[in-house]
Amino acid sequence: MNCSYCCNNALMRLYKGKGPFVRFRAVDNLLHEIDHLATRYRIDTLYFEDDIFTLRRDWVEEFCTSYRRAFQIPFRIYLHVEQVDRDMLAMLKDAGLYMVNMGVESGSEQIRRESMNRKMTNRQIEQVFDWLHEMDLIVRDFNIVGTPGDTEQTVRESMELNRRLMPDQMQVSIFYPYPGTELYERCRKEGYLTEEERDTYFEEESVLNLPDLPRESIKDLYREFCDLARTIEKDKVASDMKRGRRGDFDFLDGVSEAVLEYGDAERVKVDQFLVDGQRRFVLFEHPRARLTYSGIEIPQGSSLRFGIALSPVCLDWGGTGVRFRVLIGCDGQEHEIFDQYIDPKSRPEDRRWHDFETDLSGFAGRKVNVSFLTDPDESGDLTGAWAGWSRPYLECGG
Repeated sequence: MNCSYCCNNALMRLYKGKGPFVRFRAVDNLLHEIDHLATRYRIDTLYFEDDIFTLRRDWVEEFCTSYRRAFQIPFRIYLHVEQVDRDMLAMLKDAGLYMVNMGVESGSEQIRRESMNRKMTNRQIEQVFDWLHEMDLIVRDFNIVGTPGDTEQTVRESMELNRRLMPDQMQVSIFYPYPGTELYERCRKEGYLTEEERDTYFEEESVLNLPDLPRESIKDLYREFCDLARTIEKDKVASDMKRGRRGDFDFLDGVSEAVLEYGDAERVKVDQFLVDGQRRFVLFEHPRARLTYSGIEIPQGSSLRFGIALSPVCLDWGGTGVRFRVLIGCDGQEHEIFDQYIDPKSRPEDRRWHDFETDLSGFAGRKVNVSFLTDPDESGDLTGAWAGWSRPYLECGG
């Protein structure tokens, strides 16, 4: 692409006459490098730093087929709205895609078209986001405030578009005119440049004097946009939680009514874990912890379904594995219905979700207490393990 604000148009001029500007590594060559790294290091995820991973469909098809045969490593890519369709996303997800980065930049089609040289429409952007949400792919979008031509209205259009898109993660930055780019030359010719420089575009001050958007207004709108980004991210989590509700009783929905019998109250909560490329909502219990739900009625034919895993972020920390247990309290007695130890730190085969279903027919028609316990390995290291119960719920089979 030839976006006016990024380095590509300058690089195109620099490399003119020296062969094709966009070049592709052979799929076999890329997979060989991944294999070379995977034999030497523990790789949990891959992040392909390619501007547009989906630029050539035939390359993507070959990559997905070959990658899926060779690796089970989840990966993340950059997308461009005009270079992807639903079938391609489905193919990538099947190969291991779990997250995408995508530039929205502005909610104003006029700013994108006339200032940024980005031709996609808001409808195209919304369509791709619909596909991403449908496939439960994590999406991070990028937004710019203070581009030449921006007004308070166009920035608010960006905010409104993001409200509709509901990305999982958002990046908001202030426009910076990179020397050598088309927008830098426009800023120079139209007298927008100041003598100020910035080390990062995450500062709150613009280096431009724009005729239709004063610098103080840029700062205020940037702060407002950042606040909105945090709200949208929280709302997306809440929406996904509600959409994912399961069974006749969802223990994540009822967590506010449960009693923490022991453990750190700040470290027993509803959270999200990404394990082996699968994002799930979990009852997070930092070992050692016991959380009890009281007065749960067990219908006929009920079973308890859940998954367990340790968060990959803790694999390089101290300690070893965690023992997961479920106890049912009934008629003054406690019955252990589940006991499983996993140690993904030393057993690679445990670096995944472990899903279970436990029959509760023996407690049918009664009100019981259900306790979820996590205990650290006998090493006693309480700091090195983040344990998660993947969405426990009761399901009645009849």
